[in-house]
Amino acid sequence: MRSTATFRRPLKASSKRDPRRMQVVLAMLLLVLDSASASSSMVFSILSLGNNIIDTNYVSYPGYSIIKCSAVCQQMPDCSIFTYDTTTNDCHVAPELTEIIVLVASPASRITYFSWIIDGYIYNVTETMGTWGDGKVACEMMGGKMTVLPTTSFGVVIHHLYDLVYLGISRPVGSTDKNTWYDVNGNVITQYTRWGLNQPNNYGGAQYIVRIYLGFLDDNSDTNPLRSLCAIRL
Repeated sequence: MRSTATFRRPLKASSKRDPRRMQVVLAMLLLVLDSASASSSMVFSILSLGNNIIDTNYVSYPGYSIIKCSAVCQQMPDCSIFTYDTTTNDCHVAPELTEIIVLVASPASRITYFSWIIDGYIYNVTETMGTWGDGKVACEMMGGKMTVLPTTSFGVVIHHLYDLVYLGISRPVGSTDKNTWYDVNGNVITQYTRWGLNQPNNYGGAQYIVRIYLGFLDDNSDTNPLRSLCAIRL
């Protein structure tokens, strides 16, 4: 088994902004919003500090506060991304990401946030690469478990950040049933079944574990060293 480094939170860009302002923004975002209409409880982290944004369809809410903007995202079934313009106070929410992320130019004041804590779990990847089995052990050593994608959008973001990533999904070696998959606790996967095109296909007859590929599920053989997605309970 390969060792892992200290748990870390993804951050894609450095900032030249006033650090005090950013600390205030982050402190505000660390408030877990309690909304009866929200589909889940999420805390957001900075994905990109201006200059570029994800090229997708956004729903705009002019003049919203950043807290209200994050609340709007929480109320959408598969929202993991929103942008907030610190100059105009405009909110832009992406209801769902289903394609590989492409970036386009944007004002430097438009910051992109993504869900980092979802329903009381911190999601992150192992620091080092290894087999699927290595990833399972590494997640446990971090105090969590190798896990399933919470949403399609989250899977697209993780693929953007880390490329291919193992998930906590597998089936028994030698099984002829390629449509029944299990989490690391042995439970049949029902909460997330967004497979990529023509997947699962058990190519070569030896694909018993699952990875993220372009944000969707992809059955694969455990032959390449990859990072693994972990969920850690707060």
